[in-house]
Amino acid sequence: DPPAAFRWALLQLKAGQPAAATNALNGMTYTVAQWAQLGQEAERANQRETAIMAYAKALEQAPDHPYLLNNWAWNKIEATGFVGSDVLEAAKDAHEALPDNPDILDTYATALLRSARYAECRRLLTAQSWLTDNSPRLLWVLGRAYESATDFNMALSTYEQTQRVTARKPGAFVGESPQELQARIDRIRNTPEFLRKSDLTPGVSEK
Repeated sequence: DPPAAFRWALLQLKAGQPAAATNALNGMTYTVAQWAQLGQEAERANQRETAIMAYAKALEQAPDHPYLLNNWAWNKIEATGFVGSDVLEAAKDAHEALPDNPDILDTYATALLRSARYAECRRLLTAQSWLTDNSPRLLWVLGRAYESATDFNMALSTYEQTQRVTARKPGAFVGESPQELQARIDRIRNTPEFLRKSDLTPGVSEK
């Protein structure tokens, strides 16, 4: 009975039983909206694999839907930490469909960062500075791209900007706690490469 299985699966997800939810859904046919609802409920329960399955089922019926592409890609990134070409393509397609959506921009930028495409990640986020400069999360991802490419001056500047914007938006999602971000900044300041480059920077004479 598809309606009964759907209700049962939702209950199991809320109860933290993803395996039971998945078993209940086997062989069932649902609408795009229903699969999307199941995916969202699985996300709320932090059941990434179930969310991936539900969004994939929805995409079978609506393969170009930007929110489904984004949500599927984000859960794949969060579940595995690995970004394959399929995840990168889905994130890119979602961003091209909705280029001014900061959440979708975050997914694409994170996919580029996780796949070590640091220059592309930087170009993407700096090209949309009107979004990046007002988002602690996007600034943090940009800082990670600079740091990963050993551009420590730009990383430090971007992380400090992240802190300033976060102070105006308490509770905003960043990617790590304020204490972890400060520790990251302190590590960069003590990185030998950063210290050597700082020594080469001309000083400003005091008047």
